Amino acid sequence: SMQASGELGFGKQKKGNGASQDVDGRFRQQSSQVSSSSIPDSVTREDPSTKYELLHELGKGSYGAVYKARDLKTSELVAIKVISLCEGEEGYEEICGEIEMLQQCSH
Repeated sequence: SMQASGELGFGKQKKGNGASQDVDGRFRQQSSQVSSSSIPDSVTREDPSTKYELLHELGKGSYGAVYKARDLKTSELVAIKVISLCEGEEGYEEICGEIEMLQQCSH
């Protein structure tokens, strides 16, 4: 099963195979647009590549992209959502609520 993660993307993904390198460029570009001071306190503010191996993009939406990833400690598969909104942009408040809701999900 896959768990929804409360992590938000910051930093860069470790280089590996071609798929990871492809994710690397987009991951860095999107994550740099998010102000860490504006993220809800319930969201972990750290580089997810220290805990997860991003495997591939699962899909894109209005607010960013979701990646399939593997927890480096447990090998559990998780979903990491990388948000591409800045504070004050249309949809910002909605995505903050979605982040908090996703932290409570387990499927």
